Amino acid sequence: MEVAEDALGGESGPIDRAALLITASVTSSAIVVYVVKMISGRARPALWSSDWYWGSSFPSGHTLVVTAFAIAASICVGRMWPAGHKVALSVAFLWISLIALSRLVQGVHWPTDVLAAACIGACLPLAMAVVLEPRHA
Repeated sequence: MEVAEDALGGESGPIDRAALLITASVTSSAIVVYVVKMISGRARPALWSSDWYWGSSFPSGHTLVVTAFAIAASICVGRMWPAGHKVALSVAFLWISLIALSRLVQGVHWPTDVLAAACIGACLPLAMAVVLEPRHA
């Protein structure tokens, strides 16, 4: 029996698997952000006061969670509507880039914070998509 069917308690369709992939990707990315921020303790850039931001600079939580969501959503679009996959990836890349750039412009993250966050955020849904992929015996 496949993982998605186990998690959903029976037969699962493409929309069920899409919902599971997006939910698992966003939830796991938020957990990763929390744990890594608690461990790393990296100081934020001293461009201006950023004392009111929670946690350390590494990784960028906004970038990581948005990347996980955008990649998971584009995977789902590609599976349900293959013709729209390139458009979904383009929109995802633009959104991720704008969020990452905004974190740098605001001076609350180092470039490596947003780069690492984007890489981790992309890997989580890709790994989960492989695990949740329906397998036919």
